[in-house]
Amino acid sequence: TDQIAPQFIQIGPLCLNSVPPALPLTSDNGLTGTWNPATINTGTIGTTTYTFTPDAGQCGVAFAMDITITDQIAPLFAQIGPLCLNSVPQALPLTSDNGLTGTWNPATINTGVIGTTTYTFMPDAGQCGAAVSMDITITDQIAPLFTQIGPLCLNSVPPALPLTSGNGLTGTWNPATINTGAIGTTTYTFTPDAGLCGAVVTMDITITDQLTPQFVQIGPLCLNSMPPALPLTSEEGVTGTWNPAVISTGAIGQATYTFTPDAVSACATATVMVIEVSSPVITSAPEVFNATNGQPNGSVVINAAGNGLEYSYDGGVSWGPDNTHNGLFPGDYTALIRDVHLCEISVNYTIENNIVGNIFLAAENSITCMGTPMPVPVDVQGFTGVASFELQMNYDPTRLGFGGYDQVNPGLLNGTLSVTGPVSGFIQITWTGNGPTNIADGEKLLNLNFNTLAPGTADLQWMDPVCTFYAADSYPIPGFYTNGSAYIKPSPDVELSGGGMYCEGDTAVLMASSIDGQLLDYQWSGPGGSSHDAQDWVLPELTLSDAGDYSLYAINAEACSETMPLSLEVNPKPVFSIAQSDSLCAGTPYLLDAGNGYESYLWQDGSELPTLLVRDAGQYTVEVVNDKGCAGQSSVWLVPCSLEMTIPTAFTPDGNNLNDNFKPVIEGDIQPSRFHMLIYNKWGELVFETSDYSSGWDGTFKGSPAPRGIYVFVLSFEVPGYINSSLNSPVRGTVTLLR
Repeated sequence: TDQIAPQFIQIGPLCLNSVPPALPLTSDNGLTGTWNPATINTGTIGTTTYTFTPDAGQCGVAFAMDITITDQIAPLFAQIGPLCLNSVPQALPLTSDNGLTGTWNPATINTGVIGTTTYTFMPDAGQCGAAVSMDITITDQIAPLFTQIGPLCLNSVPPALPLTSGNGLTGTWNPATINTGAIGTTTYTFTPDAGLCGAVVTMDITITDQLTPQFVQIGPLCLNSMPPALPLTSEEGVTGTWNPAVISTGAIGQATYTFTPDAVSACATATVMVIEVSSPVITSAPEVFNATNGQPNGSVVINAAGNGLEYSYDGGVSWGPDNTHNGLFPGDYTALIRDVHLCEISVNYTIENNIVGNIFLAAENSITCMGTPMPVPVDVQGFTGVASFELQMNYDPTRLGFGGYDQVNPGLLNGTLSVTGPVSGFIQITWTGNGPTNIADGEKLLNLNFNTLAPGTADLQWMDPVCTFYAADSYPIPGFYTNGSAYIKPSPDVELSGGGMYCEGDTAVLMASSIDGQLLDYQWSGPGGSSHDAQDWVLPELTLSDAGDYSLYAINAEACSETMPLSLEVNPKPVFSIAQSDSLCAGTPYLLDAGNGYESYLWQDGSELPTLLVRDAGQYTVEVVNDKGCAGQSSVWLVPCSLEMTIPTAFTPDGNNLNDNFKPVIEGDIQPSRFHMLIYNKWGELVFETSDYSSGWDGTFKGSPAPRGIYVFVLSFEVPGYINSSLNSPVRGTVTLLR
């Protein structure tokens, strides 16, 4: 093959902002290549097409995979229940079939009440899972299911009554066995074993002394087809023999086959099956009407009899009720005939070619779009014993320009062919053979090629009597000339705008306009398989991936089209930061630096330097412009800073959520950059230690409540030098534990 399609396992859907898997660079069937885009972006909800292009030399074709990013994934669970009243229920699964963990509400299944309860599964945070519910039914009645037994023959050996139902319920029957000793119908009752919450069911079994075997009807069958074997066992299990023993398909009609039960089936009676053999029949030879001059004007009438006949003249591809087939070239053909039972026969026939008249020359009617070369085929019939010819064709030079000829018939290679012109809108075609030449009817003499100059219709006229065919003795051969025409459809004349250079984040509007006012349909295509079906394409918030080559496909009502290219360059906007964070503490001097290499700088105070020295509170902003004319901004706030810390003198760890923990109280947005607290009891034992200022002591020591009393703490911390603090590190003191 010259085309191998890469195969990949589908990826996704993926969660919004999750870490995506890498796109595989080798397909499951061993093709290597690259992806565009190269990595999966989970930053936006929606579906993106990723295209895999195989490396050169592997005869692989491009492959596209649509990957969906979603913020909702539905957990999947196998349905539970129905369950029996007061039975021990199974546990609700805490992990879904598609891997989502979570909890249920209610947490366990209650089988104490008959009815249906809804249980809701809430996925754990961070899995982008959706809540789902499951309705679980509690019942005290499950109906056992059994296959019906019987009817059975009088005094025959009965089958055993099954002690397990089709749906798995065990139990006992009453009566326990089937009695075939009397004609009639008896009710047998099945009682499920205790603890299965099954319902009592009954089965009526009939005993008879007359049983007619039943069979699936065979046929109709096709004449001389391979017949199926006659079944030796009936639908009720009665065995026996047939007379005749095998089906014959050698003759059309109906035949009766008699089934005689074996002696062991005492109450079974003989039965018959009528089997039909079917086939269409050819009643007489096909009526053939020959073609003339090699044209497709032959026909045939098929004479056949049968039920619901259909005919096919293309080898069985299509069927229809018409027994007449028209428009046939000379040649050998086969017709297929089938009846309503799809039994099929065939018949062969030949369409001869009758020569009528003399030479026929025709310039075909041609249609093309403006700007597209137009070949005009010149067809010939009756070209027998021709030694030379001279032809002249006139055409409209305002709409057509002659562009030469090609596809010369091989028969003309036995001579000299010349085409002269164009002169005043006509061309001269002459040929002198090396001897009498024959060309088969319906073949093309040659192609005359024209260039399209203007839309409209241009006539192609043979100039009679200039046009002449000659036999070997220079005797003119009568000719019949069919003029042609060239219809040149207008093509779209489109002007594009909107391409060029842009900055990241700009909005581009790709616009198309019909110069001559034609009504056109437009289709844009762009990088990464993007497309847009409208006259104008608005591309808001341009990204670097929007850069590349675009094309517009425009088509008019005449189905003439034009494809035009457009290029879009997207330059990155400056991305920089004038400070390490969005806010700094006022009162300390900072040198805000926008970096070097930009074309211009503009600070909020009008300064145009790369740096600005600041210390007062307020917002400072700078805008820079790079060498592509793209602008970017960065800003920082200088705010007053102070660490406000107070330390409680007592706490009550009694579990009432009021003053249960001992820790420093920090007010405002300033937090220590380093923190360490130690607490000792009166014997100098270390009872608590932490480096997290938000984690306090809960009043326990070695897992047990510490006794009330006074404890000593040592607290040390650090803040940047430019931040004030209400306390100086380290802080030593005592705290009272009250209970």
